[in-house]
Formats: sequence, C-alpha cells, structure tokens
Amino acid sequence: DESSVGTARTDNSFNSLMVEMEHNDISLREVVLDTTSMDRDTAEEMAQLFQKNTSISTIRLSCKRLGCKEGRSRKHHVLTTILSGIKENTTIESIEIEETEISHELAHHLSQLCARKQSLKNIAMIQCQFIGSGLAILFLGMQHSQSIRNVIFQSCDLGNNGLLEGGGDVSQQSQQQSSSYNIEIIASAIPLMHLTSLSLVDVHF
Repeated sequence: DESSVGTARTDNSFNSLMVEMEHNDISLREVVLDTTSMDRDTAEEMAQLFQKNTSISTIRLSCKRLGCKEGRSRKHHVLTTILSGIKENTTIESIEIEETEISHELAHHLSQLCARKQSLKNIAMIQCQFIGSGLAILFLGMQHSQSIRNVIFQSCDLGNNGLLEGGGDVSQQSQQQSSSYNIEIIASAIPLMHLTSLSLVDVHF
C-alpha cells in the first residue's frame, strides 16, 4: 500500500518491524521517526534499515532532543548516524526534518547527503534552528545536487536566534550581520541549483 506509514518507537517492541522493513518483507512508502531519546545501537540499526530498504520513498524525522546516552564528551548526534544510512539508500526521494537544531556537524552530514544522493528530489526543514555556519554548509551541498527540485523552509530560524555554536550569546549587531549573510547565501545559491520550487514560509533570517 503506497499510503502506508510506519512510525518507529525506540523500544524492543518494534525490533521485529525493523527486521521486516530492512528485508522488504513489508512495503512501506513513508516512515516517521519521532522520538526524544535513542541509544547508539538503535540508531545504527535504523541506519542499516534505511541503507538496505528499497521501498521507502519518504522519511520524516522529528528529533528536537535526539542524542546518545554516552556522556557529554563522547556524545554523537544520533541523527547523523541515521542520515548515513539514508545517504546509501537508493529509493528515498523526500526528507523532512522537524524541530531540530542544525549545528555545524549535522549540517555537514546533510550537505553531503544532498550533494551525493541522486534519488533525493525534495527536502523540507520545519521549525528548525540553524546554529553557527549550519545554513551555509547545507546550501553548499544543495547547490551541488543534480536531483533536488523542491526545497521548503517553514517556521525556521536561519539567523542563529542569538546563539553561537556551543551556546554562547551574540550581540544584536552580530545578529543583523548574520541575517544579511544568510540572505546572501540563499540568493547566491539559487542560480546554481536546479529547483522548480523554493518555499520560505515564516522564516527568521
């Protein structure tokens, strides 16, 4: 059923579902992953699932507080692990990321995915906050994509919202400079992209 949607929850109850999805025993077109915590092992299992599955065409990720439970010094953003699996998938055409802080590290993984994943046609960022150079890194990858046609930014903060990478504050003047810089990034990238649709809805530059 092309309208089928799988919703993953990070506990043992869905392990059998993950196995079936990985081996294409069930044909899902859309997967929604909405969670606030996930350990590294589960993230790696999800990445392996996305890497091998050949029926999924749409991924929706809502990962506001998604992270590993291994201590701050070794903490690795779980979403980057999941994205590594998505990058190797050959059928996923649409990715939606919601309620996520886009740091330098995460933006780098997203940028690589956009530049290298030839099946990816649509990317949507919903209620995301870009930190530091996150926006510039993401657009660098998108402008090298030969397949992305539709890009949506909705209710996103593109102008740091007074935050630096690592959580420090920035001055009002720095925020204004960042806002102008973000606008220039988008304006300079658009002519190099192969878009048919770009939506900037209720975004803060």
